[in-house]
Amino acid sequence: MLTNIVPPMLKASSTGALRLLTVSGSVQWNAAWAAAVGEHIYASSFHNGYMTQPSTFTQSAVTACALRPRGSFMDSVAALRTTLDKTGRTIAISADEWGLGPPWKVKTFAVAHGMYAAGFLGAVTRGARANNLQFTNYFEPINEGAVQVLPFNTTLTPVGEVMRLFSQHTGGDLLEVPTEAIAGDLDTTATVDGSTLIVTVASLSAVGWAPTHLSLTLDGWKGGGSGGSSKGKVVSLVAQGFAEDSLFDMKETAVEVEASGHVELTIPPFSVVQLTLAK
Repeated sequence: MLTNIVPPMLKASSTGALRLLTVSGSVQWNAAWAAAVGEHIYASSFHNGYMTQPSTFTQSAVTACALRPRGSFMDSVAALRTTLDKTGRTIAISADEWGLGPPWKVKTFAVAHGMYAAGFLGAVTRGARANNLQFTNYFEPINEGAVQVLPFNTTLTPVGEVMRLFSQHTGGDLLEVPTEAIAGDLDTTATVDGSTLIVTVASLSAVGWAPTHLSLTLDGWKGGGSGGSSKGKVVSLVAQGFAEDSLFDMKETAVEVEASGHVELTIPPFSVVQLTLAK
């Protein structure tokens, strides 16, 4: 059940023309920066979002990669938040340079890289307000992970395809989701923007290779079409395996939302599914 709209995260206000983006270092580094120029620091740039891709792409290895952002990465963001707060200054966090790679060492961007992106973007979206995490910047999207530019055309990599889905949440208000929807294999992010609800669900586990059937009850989004039901749009990035050269197959379908607000989604293994519903 998706309930309780959370207000957008607070924006840092400018105290002057000069605003600095510093690089996170030790506790002593942050304290020294804050003491010297704290009133001009907008955010501390955090570079702990990289994870070295596995030497062998096994089911357990790629699953561990996809789960890392929700676990140890967000733990490190929370630890940085604590050290910055101790300076007595209001300093945001900018989670820069993230991805399964690092990207300049990756020869082929595959499903595992896309699922790392899904785990990362879901985790930072849900944890942004609590940690005053204002930005996430991928370095470098062009020909190093998200967009492949060729002499006569461009294509999205699996990372770019995942970014495209999560970009739909931009500008929306974050919804609280049940604990079980962001635990274990599933990672769920939900936002509402005016009359549009967007729910993105990633299955972060490649172990077992079986689909998950997810039941959602959408409070306040009950079906209103003929017969008391309504149609939502579902875009799925379906993983064609988990190997080092695997890709997503994108599918778009319609799903029926019952008059009670109940909807059933099938989440393929190691894939991302996004439901869009307009009132």
